[in-house]
Amino acid sequence: MTEPDKKNFNIVIRGFSYKENWTPLSTRKYKTDRYTINIIDNINRFEKLITNLSKKYNVATYLSTYNTTPRKILDETCNRLKIDKVILSEEKNSKQFTTAIKSLEEIKLSGLTLLIRADLIIKDKLIELISNYDFDYDYIYALCLEKNGSKISDFFHVIPDKKIPEVKNFLKNLDMRIQHAHYIHQHINTKTMISEKITFPTEYYEPYDSRHAE
Repeated sequence: MTEPDKKNFNIVIRGFSYKENWTPLSTRKYKTDRYTINIIDNINRFEKLITNLSKKYNVATYLSTYNTTPRKILDETCNRLKIDKVILSEEKNSKQFTTAIKSLEEIKLSGLTLLIRADLIIKDKLIELISNYDFDYDYIYALCLEKNGSKISDFFHVIPDKKIPEVKNFLKNLDMRIQHAHYIHQHINTKTMISEKITFPTEYYEPYDSRHAE
């Protein structure tokens, strides 16, 4: 039930919810052994994020994942996170941002939207930061610039509703051979949520595959 005095905040959990024998698509594949992604391993972190955000916002939660996800994983995720809608994409011939694009196309999103990877280990400091941050609706948000100062973190984005068409078009036209989402700030007005320049793992989040890195 929505409360009229609260603004809307959507959480779109994207990407693989379950995938065996996986290796990252980025250069991290050279540092990481193959492993199994399972959203249930981290689901308590999403539960805590939803609980914290609900104190300030009307929260709706969506899962945009692949049609190869086992039914038991989908069922447990939907039950524990009270998922409002599941969007399934064909895994065959999919690309890095297939599930992100499909969610932005199929869900009518109002207010703020957190677009976040299903395999991201969310730490308490990030939960507190997102829950208490004062967002300017004229910008999209990422956590920080990376250490080299030119790339921006792309594990999650917070997107006001009026910026969704820009983000969707950027992702749809992204050619990973020559450009990456790390440079979204060169195309769309973007702010970082912290001033530090950091890569990963960090005190805010940790990529799931860092558990398996050499």
